[in-house]
Amino acid sequence: DTYRHSVSRGGDGQGLGQTGGVEILSEEGKLFWAGWGLIALSWLIFSVSFFTLYVSKWLPPSQNPFLEMVQRDWYYCLLIPCSVPTTFAFIYVNWVSMKFFRHA
Repeated sequence: DTYRHSVSRGGDGQGLGQTGGVEILSEEGKLFWAGWGLIALSWLIFSVSFFTLYVSKWLPPSQNPFLEMVQRDWYYCLLIPCSVPTTFAFIYVNWVSMKFFRHA
């Protein structure tokens, strides 16, 4: 839909248009690239976090002081799996309380 909209206005499908010989990024193009930027940043943060929390535990001891500290730490690598049951318990209690409120 965004592609057809930008083509019908004379764009090239990526939100680039021309104004007086100077290419500018339209609002659709800014939104498109901001979305891809957020996806890339989220994937980068997830990958780095996953490596530091889980994969680094299986690597041989490192000479890097930061990586050595992360390898010896067991709190954060166990925090996420232990938070899952607690999260489901809070979701269930929230759902039951909403049902009591709506049907009271």
